[in-house]
Amino acid sequence: MEHLRPIDPAAASRTQYVESSLSSKDRKALILKCQLALFSAYRIDQYADADGFKNSLGAVLEGFPDEVIRYVCDPRTGLQRRLKWPPTISEVVEACEEHGAYLHRMRTTKPLTRLLPYEKPSSNFGKIFVAADHPRYGELIAAWKLQPFALDGRSGVLCPPELLINMGMMKRGAA
Repeated sequence: MEHLRPIDPAAASRTQYVESSLSSKDRKALILKCQLALFSAYRIDQYADADGFKNSLGAVLEGFPDEVIRYVCDPRTGLQRRLKWPPTISEVVEACEEHGAYLHRMRTTKPLTRLLPYEKPSSNFGKIFVAADHPRYGELIAAWKLQPFALDGRSGVLCPPELLINMGMMKRGAA
């Protein structure tokens, strides 16, 4: 039978330090304000232990950045919009971690490159791509003086089906 390791209560109650642009007094005021916003969104009789919930909520919120706390506790964006009943501490932690991960993705993901303006379809519509490694590619270029270009990283030429049929590289009706 495996024995469980004893838990150090002091280590378990330590919250991870989160850097904040606010002074400790202002941060404490922010956490209290957010606790009140979350707590006052529900009826008092819906909490099994209202004081215990407030204490636990404050301890949990201390471990997250200010913008995460504001988002999760704001009635316009936070848990009050998603939950009909008072959240459990695990739901608060989950929401904070989810929003923190979202913010991290938004900060680290590269923005999309500038989108190209709409271009009219080229005159190449209905033409067939012949790759540069085709056995008769050189013959095709020499006979018809086609301009090579790249398509999806491969070099080659676009040819009208009639040209390929005339050279015997394709049968009529195959295109």
